[in-house]
Amino acid sequence: MRNLAAAIVAFLASSIFNTVPTCRLIIDRTTRILPSSPRSTGSKARTRAVDRLRRTTHERVVAENEELGGCSICLEEFSARIELLRFGCKHLYHQNCIAKWLENQNSCPLCRRPL
Repeated sequence: MRNLAAAIVAFLASSIFNTVPTCRLIIDRTTRILPSSPRSTGSKARTRAVDRLRRTTHERVVAENEELGGCSICLEEFSARIELLRFGCKHLYHQNCIAKWLENQNSCPLCRRPL
C-alpha cells in the first residue's frame, strides 16, 4: 500500500502531469480504487472525528518552522488566517475538506493512518 502511495506521489510530482485538473482526476480515480479503511464512519461519527483533530493556523505552522504545502484534498495552497486541522501524522487539511473526507473514511487521506 505504501509503495502505491509513493508511486502516486512521484507521478503527481512529475512536471508533465503537474496541473490541477489532471491531479484532481488522478486523485479521485485512485481514491476510488484504494481499499477503504475498515473503520469507515458515517456523518454522526464524522463530527466526533473532526473534533479530535488539532486545530492550528497557517501562521502557527510557519512559526514552528514546519514545512507548509497545501491541502492535498482540494490541492489549494494554505493561506493566512485560515484554520487548519492536523492529524496525528502531522498532515494538514482545510477544515471543510477533511470534514467531507471523513464522511466516508476514518483515516488520513495521504498516509491512511487511522484517526
